[in-house]
Amino acid sequence: MASKAQTSANGPLEPIHDRMPAILEKKDEEKWLNPDETEPERLVKLLHPYPANEMDTYPVSRLVNSQKNDTKEVIEPA
Repeated sequence: MASKAQTSANGPLEPIHDRMPAILEKKDEEKWLNPDETEPERLVKLLHPYPANEMDTYPVSRLVNSQKNDTKEVIEPA
């Protein structure tokens, strides 16, 4: 089962929920995926709210509320 790293929500997501999935910045991907990394503390530092100014937010359909709805319509603007 895949790990689901979370962090506190950034500005646009705060009204929706108090946390969000951790989204790695491009510059941190290699560090996160390095199998030789043995210091978890170094990796935890990479888990912070993604910069809000680099995200787009928009309303989506209630289809998003069920994992059974695995279609592109789930993320299309409502």
